[in-house]
Amino acid sequence: MRKVPAIIAIVAALALLAGYAYFFIISPTFVSKPYIEKPAVPLPNESVGTEHVQWIINEIGGYKLHDSLSGEKAVIEIVVDNQSFYATVNEHNVLVLKGDSEEADIRIRASKEVVTQLLSSDNFTGDAKRLQKEGAISIEILKDEAVLATKGYKALYDELMD
Repeated sequence: MRKVPAIIAIVAALALLAGYAYFFIISPTFVSKPYIEKPAVPLPNESVGTEHVQWIINEIGGYKLHDSLSGEKAVIEIVVDNQSFYATVNEHNVLVLKGDSEEADIRIRASKEVVTQLLSSDNFTGDAKRLQKEGAISIEILKDEAVLATKGYKALYDELMD
């Protein structure tokens, strides 16, 4: 008879731990999206800049990414035509720099035309999902899925995939 309460306590503790892991690590739910002013659409003779990439990564949920349990940063490489950028997240703020990253977890590729469409969109999420389904946005997984899960990438998956 004494074993039943102990078993119930263990099951309850495991359920709480699993809930914490899911809602705070794997798919952060209670994170507020930082406001980033939408940048102007680049003109035909202008390149896509870090401010455009930062806004898009923030909109797809990049602000929900975090360091892994071992302290490894979440890093997204973004390639727009022939320009490379990489994004990291610090305290739910997306930071974007020009250049490649050898530490990238995923790589997102799109054309300037796609970036322009997303910046002009009145339905960002719907258009991003549609463009990804059509192959206009490609996502390459560069790290193990378990590593991605511990950095919160499920939030991006949920935003871009159906």
